[in-house]
Amino acid sequence: TYDNYIYDGLYYAKRDRIKENQGIDLNRYKGHRDMIRAIAMAPNGQDFYTTGSDGKILKWSGNDYSFKTLYQPASNYIYYDMQVSPDGNWLIVGSDAPYILVINLNTLKTIKIEGHQGPVTRIMFLPNSEYFISYGIQDSTLRINDYVNSSELKKFDNRYTAIAMSSDGSTLVAGDEKGNLDVWNT
Repeated sequence: TYDNYIYDGLYYAKRDRIKENQGIDLNRYKGHRDMIRAIAMAPNGQDFYTTGSDGKILKWSGNDYSFKTLYQPASNYIYYDMQVSPDGNWLIVGSDAPYILVINLNTLKTIKIEGHQGPVTRIMFLPNSEYFISYGIQDSTLRINDYVNSSELKKFDNRYTAIAMSSDGSTLVAGDEKGNLDVWNT
């Protein structure tokens, strides 16, 4: 069932054919000019989105090597985190800007949601796709957002470097700079 010689043979045959015909590397997607910092998969399991230090947000086709630029910033912000809504309609992006960039994936309209006082380093959708949580590392605040407004949920004494939420949205776990973990029932 998992005979690696069969898969190796298929891989090298396809790789050689692609290199011969197109001059590209197999499974190597090129579109960014600097470090990639975040990748988000689309719900269809094929397409994905990338962003990073160059500030571009790209949508990649999982079927070929093509990409489409969704956003090219005027400023040189570094993007840290991005998520696609469970319904596949929204892309949210956190960066060193004091706002959250929201892209409607149906219309490609962009919205900037303000509220944080510095970089937004973590964003997470709630299960219903209507709201998402954001964390600002400089102001140490956790905010709840819709696609227009942002409200502070909690200001922390600690500065968290990692935050995760359970898939049902009922538990939030955060790790701080001193190696401590805090857990909340939301």
